[in-house]
Amino acid sequence: ALALGIAFAALERAAGEPLLPRDLGGAGFRATVALALIGQALSMAIGIHMPLYLEEVRGMTPAATGRWLAILPLVALVLAPAAGRLSDRLGTRPFMTAGLALTTIGMGALAFLGVAPAGTRVAVALLLVGVGLGLFVVTNSSALLGHVPPSRLGAASGMQATMRNLGIAGGSAVTAAVLASRFSAHGGSTLGAGTLPAAEREAVALASRDLYLGLAALAAVAVVLAARFGTGARPADPARSAA
Repeated sequence: ALALGIAFAALERAAGEPLLPRDLGGAGFRATVALALIGQALSMAIGIHMPLYLEEVRGMTPAATGRWLAILPLVALVLAPAAGRLSDRLGTRPFMTAGLALTTIGMGALAFLGVAPAGTRVAVALLLVGVGLGLFVVTNSSALLGHVPPSRLGAASGMQATMRNLGIAGGSAVTAAVLASRFSAHGGSTLGAGTLPAAEREAVALASRDLYLGLAALAAVAVVLAARFGTGARPADPARSAA
């Protein structure tokens, strides 16, 4: 991947009409592209880890696990349209920043669930992450496209889709690698199907704590980027104001 990336960059510099135009965007565009990658990686970490935690540690059935995890997409489904409309008027910065801040708090809450948390603790932590990502995803798309001129919207959209795909692949790989390594570090043996014995459940809970503390730190970095590079409120339309 590194070799192909270097070769791609060299070919792009030499191309008369590069796939990624050199004037595609400045620091704000690059920051929002990075945020798209981070946001997708955070979402994938939840999707990869929580089924393992709820089924192997808490002993839930797959059906019950699905009902718990439905919290995230349902919250996003409700919030995303409203966040998109409001960000058109108020700017993307407050929504991206607030969304990532809530995601940071939610990841921190997930870090300390332990082996047998109350159901309300799990629900509140997932709700915080769902609300946070619901506010973030749509407004991040708006911010990214707001950093480029209309003639570059196609290239910017393609870059955003690429970053999301990289977030899916990278988030899945890193989550699995961190969980496996921290599980072993906390005395676990080999993860397998079925409810784990008590000692193994404790190792998964500790590995989960380490994972979510790292994800919370990543989300906190994203809060800073969003506050710095989110777009502000759009200028008022004089004709509409007169009307």
